[in-house]
Amino acid sequence: MREVNNHCSIENKINVLRKKLTEIVENKGEFTDQEVVLISQQLDRYIGILLD
Repeated sequence: MREVNNHCSIENKINVLRKKLTEIVENKGEFTDQEVVLISQQLDRYIGILLD
């Protein structure tokens, strides 16, 4: 059961980060902005965890 809860928690975090990333890109209009890059890297890590 704990693994399922962790899985849901990671999915929730991914969804929050995706939304934040989309908002920042829409506001700044750049994929190379430092904040966009950092959030993208965080997403990569969480997606990697989810796929392991």
